[in-house]
Amino acid sequence: MTGSIAATRENRDIKKIEEINYLTKMNENFAIQLFEGKKVRIAWDAEKEKYYFAVADIVQVLTDSADAKQYIKRMRARDPELNSRWGTICTPTRMKAADGKIYKTQAADLQWGR
Repeated sequence: MTGSIAATRENRDIKKIEEINYLTKMNENFAIQLFEGKKVRIAWDAEKEKYYFAVADIVQVLTDSADAKQYIKRMRARDPELNSRWGTICTPTRMKAADGKIYKTQAADLQWGR
């Protein structure tokens, strides 16, 4: 992939994340935000005063992957540094799943990667 294509994709992804941030600020009480017609689960941690986003939901929105969990699994297998830092990037956070039950879900806050 050429540098200009990668930069264009990165800019597109940054704009999508900024839009998610904007929607979250507008609707702070909602546990699910819609972005490009897709659901993104969020959770508010009052103690840390941070929003957490379900990583699988974000990956699904950014990549249009049919199976975000498998996409993440392959991404981690290809990138040893990402795999070694996964525990510091993602925080298990309680979120409601599609079946209505609460599960611990891999989540990242707005400062992810900074």
